[in-house]
Amino acid sequence: MKINEIIQSHMSSTESFNESWLYEMPQRLYQPDSLYQQFVLDKDEYVSADPKNVHNLSNGWFKYEGSYTALYWFEKDHEVVIGGSFDLKPQSTIVDFVVKNPNFKGVAPYASDLYNLVLKDQNKPIGIESDKYLSDSGFKIWSQLLSMGHKISVYDKNQPGMTFREITDLSELKKYFGDDKSYQNYRFVLSENNSSYVEMRISQFGRRNYRERNNLPVD
Repeated sequence: MKINEIIQSHMSSTESFNESWLYEMPQRLYQPDSLYQQFVLDKDEYVSADPKNVHNLSNGWFKYEGSYTALYWFEKDHEVVIGGSFDLKPQSTIVDFVVKNPNFKGVAPYASDLYNLVLKDQNKPIGIESDKYLSDSGFKIWSQLLSMGHKISVYDKNQPGMTFREITDLSELKKYFGDDKSYQNYRFVLSENNSSYVEMRISQFGRRNYRERNNLPVD
């Protein structure tokens, strides 16, 4: 491989990593019920404007998938019960926001069911920010996913390679939820199985770790 091809490959992999894992989340996660209405309006507009990209996933689940955005939702009697907006990145699927119909609070399906569906459908890890806006509901969701057998990892966005680690139990998960501003630096990663986790740990975060420890370019 020629030197310019090596440099180009390095730049491409670095850009993909930065785009996929060093995102800044909009601070609108789990806000009041008005966000649910906005999701329904967005969903209806996508369905109307681009019906060929709408897919019935069976058992009440539906998906709209474009080039950069995917919406997933569950319907009961033509009413959205739960839905989520996701940003599609090269190496990950990033949670934009998740909403629940106020008429179905405490009723299945739950956010953990939604994430489980997206994991299987997208076949790549899901990333989400840990911050004070997610402390209560987020912990409940991610603890449920952990109990379902999914792989959960965490990293600090300031040094993703050197801080990346797997979470093995609930007590460790609790360390990354809190009201202090520093918790906004953490990112969670949800992987469906061991194979996807190993690939992410070695190929993506492992290479980033090498660059950070050896003061190589990361931008």
